[in-house]
Amino acid sequence: ETKDESVDVVISLQAADKMRENGLDWKSSVREAARVLKPGGRFIFVEKTEIEGDKYLDVIASVATSKLSTGVEMKRALK
Repeated sequence: ETKDESVDVVISLQAADKMRENGLDWKSSVREAARVLKPGGRFIFVEKTEIEGDKYLDVIASVATSKLSTGVEMKRALK
């Protein structure tokens, strides 16, 4: 298992939709990325904008807000 706050960068390339196709909980992968990222770490992703009726960025924002409320900084840059 990867330690909390031990990774500089997490990259996800269409992994969420592949997880969904295989019956896996794709939202748990977003939570896991947040867990292992160091403060100031980067989450780089290329995903569908919506999966199973959920907007991907809304899920990211929810996880970031949750992580911020525990006192760990997570920055989000969208262009």
